[in-house]
Amino acid sequence: MPSYIRGDDNFDTSDVTSDGVASAYINVNSGNDSIGASYNVSSVTDSGQSAYYINFITPMSSTTYSTVGACYLPYNGSNGSFFTVMGQETNRVRLGFVSAGAAYYSPIVGCAIYQ
Repeated sequence: MPSYIRGDDNFDTSDVTSDGVASAYINVNSGNDSIGASYNVSSVTDSGQSAYYINFITPMSSTTYSTVGACYLPYNGSNGSFFTVMGQETNRVRLGFVSAGAAYYSPIVGCAIYQ
């Protein structure tokens, strides 16, 4: 069972399906297509056009879950970079990436799903 950090900095491996705890999370390095850490994620699929599918092991109960996260782009003098949710299904979420108005692949992505 995965762990999460409580406010007192101790790891707690109790039930991670309780309210307020992520139903899924992932840290991806797209530079070498590796998953650094994850929970309830079976795989990541490159869907082309600067977008990925994050595939869940256990589907969400509906498509009204929240997807939050961040992406990293080394500073190159451009305006900010961000990811956008391009679609949500019970078994996966599609994320797209934009920097200074143009699509790009973020080398590092972290996101969490809450339902």
